[in-house]
Amino acid sequence: MHLKLGRVPVVVVSSPEMAKEVLKIHDLECCSRPSLLSLSKISYGLSDVAFIPYGERWRQLRKFCTVELFSTRKINSFWDIRREEMEPVTKLIWSHARASTMVNLSELLLSLSCNMTCRTAFGSGFDDGGDIQLHDMLREAQAALGGLFLSDYLPLLGWVDRLSGMRSRLERAYLKLDTIYQRRIDHHQDRARYHLPTPQQGKEDGDVLDALLRMQKNEEGLKTTSKECS
Repeated sequence: MHLKLGRVPVVVVSSPEMAKEVLKIHDLECCSRPSLLSLSKISYGLSDVAFIPYGERWRQLRKFCTVELFSTRKINSFWDIRREEMEPVTKLIWSHARASTMVNLSELLLSLSCNMTCRTAFGSGFDDGGDIQLHDMLREAQAALGGLFLSDYLPLLGWVDRLSGMRSRLERAYLKLDTIYQRRIDHHQDRARYHLPTPQQGKEDGDVLDALLRMQKNEEGLKTTSKECS
């Protein structure tokens, strides 16, 4: 079934045969995500590996993620972090169960996920870098990503997004997250500039942000070399 939501063509896959056509036979034509306003804003112009259109750049990012970020060696190197974060959560749940009291698992698991992700990505928990309100920021970003922007489907009605406050809500979520990212990047760059010790003791490659900064440096070096050769 073919539909058209404003300017956006949509194909509804409602049978196994069509699913095979989309997911296997014509997967390269259908694998890119739509260029929605919220996704483009949060992912810095669809430059994220999860949202970037299929092509050479996506293949480079996928290779980098496979080798540098999601390799077995890299995942195992953060085992201590997962253990350190799981122990207090397990003890807290056990103490509540023993006392027959209720515990908010949603908040507890959200905090656990944030701490694990931040320590793995940035080298410290979200509350160690002045980002106490990260939970609220993530909820706001999630709400902005899931919101309906008329400009995605009817560009002439983009003013409605501003009038309804959806555009300003997206901008606020983006600016807050961007501030956190920039603070962490500056901290890592200062640490490298002044040869300060890494929080990931015993980790040769550092955290995920260290790997991303190395990739950026290598790309800049390749661009410089290419210009000199030309």
